[in-house]
Amino acid sequence: MIKTSETVEVADKELLVIENNDQRVLTTQQVADGYGCTTNVVKNAFARNKERFIEGKHYDKLTGQTLRDFKREVMNSDLAIPDNVNTFYLWTERGCALLSKIIDTDRAWEFQEALVDNYFKQRPKSQAELIAMMAQQAVEQEHRLKQVETEQEQIRRDMESLRREVTNVDSTLVIDGVGSVNFDVKQWVKSAKKAFPDSDYSDIYNYLYETIEQVGRVKLNIRLENKKKRMREQGASESDINSLTKLSVIDDSRALREICRLQMARIRQRYKF
Repeated sequence: MIKTSETVEVADKELLVIENNDQRVLTTQQVADGYGCTTNVVKNAFARNKERFIEGKHYDKLTGQTLRDFKREVMNSDLAIPDNVNTFYLWTERGCALLSKIIDTDRAWEFQEALVDNYFKQRPKSQAELIAMMAQQAVEQEHRLKQVETEQEQIRRDMESLRREVTNVDSTLVIDGVGSVNFDVKQWVKSAKKAFPDSDYSDIYNYLYETIEQVGRVKLNIRLENKKKRMREQGASESDINSLTKLSVIDDSRALREICRLQMARIRQRYKF
């Protein structure tokens, strides 16, 4: 979880403290201001040496809901992020150290040293601060649990409604999420293509995926990227990783398999193909 707190003075700059999972980080703008350069200089330093940077170690990449939450967090500060930004980087202590070496100016080295002493090296928290922090974490955890419970209840109601809507369907199509959907989906897409010859196969697949995401409250592309990342960490070959599709993600979840089959049945019933 990303949060902002007080400002601290580093060299001649006032920096808004940003913490991601209790680790202090900086935006590209903060790094550039401190190093006495433009954001493009920082971005180019990263782009030219991208192979040296490791996500989670040198930087955190924000996308999707995490980025939307962070935009709300900083919307009233000097760090406000434009609405059209879809990817945003936060730099860790190690990331800033590596950037300062690449940019390699006196100002960058001086400010990096000040960052280590006055920003990344946090003073020990008092007992009162620790108690307050633990209480806040408990409140936030309870709030997250309530959100999850609410979303799960909504998904349950949506699926019950979907089951009632799907009537007179071949029992081999709706099997409570059992077994791979890969073959079923491909056969369904072929049928849909015959019924709507002017539609592209990709449009048919995407329409099905969108309906699954709506009912399941998921983002299949995010799950797909996470699955690819896990496989890379486990040493899988690039050919195996590149062969993954959104169907691979759906097959990983019993709930998504059932939603997929129910949605295929609903759409087939609605458009009579």
